Amino acid sequence: MKANTLNNNAKAFDATVNHTIASGMYMIARLQGRGILFHDDLTNNMVDVTEHLMTCGFNVTYAHTTGDEISLLFHIDEDSYHRRTVEIVSVLAGEASARLTYIMRQFATFDCKLIALANKRLVKDYFLSRSADVNTVNVWSYWKDFESGRRELITVSNQKFQDTLHNVN
Repeated sequence: MKANTLNNNAKAFDATVNHTIASGMYMIARLQGRGILFHDDLTNNMVDVTEHLMTCGFNVTYAHTTGDEISLLFHIDEDSYHRRTVEIVSVLAGEASARLTYIMRQFATFDCKLIALANKRLVKDYFLSRSADVNTVNVWSYWKDFESGRRELITVSNQKFQDTLHNVN
């Protein structure tokens, strides 16, 4: 086979797995640690990884972490990689894995999936379900203020977090 034919065949196979999320849909990336040992420093390490993910090239407006899980809400207009899921999940999983490995000085890995939601109510419900799903007293969340570009770490009780989200319009 000629190089062009091989290249076209490879592109056809790529197209079968490379889905995109439609513009106007909210995107949430959910990262889950794989085989990460829970220890006293894990919370601080996960906050560090979350901060890193908010500044590694994606326009993330909100992040939530608890245990070995991180959820990232992208700005509604985020268009990195033209919203192609394969690229986004591989980059985020790689970034999170590399950062936690560096911090802990031992191998750490994450998987990642993208969730597409049609409206703010579903976004709120998603984050409420993530906080209800954990057995922890505190959750750690980041809000990004678009006017100032400032990020703020919020550490609150799980109940207060849920109450706050219930009051969001």
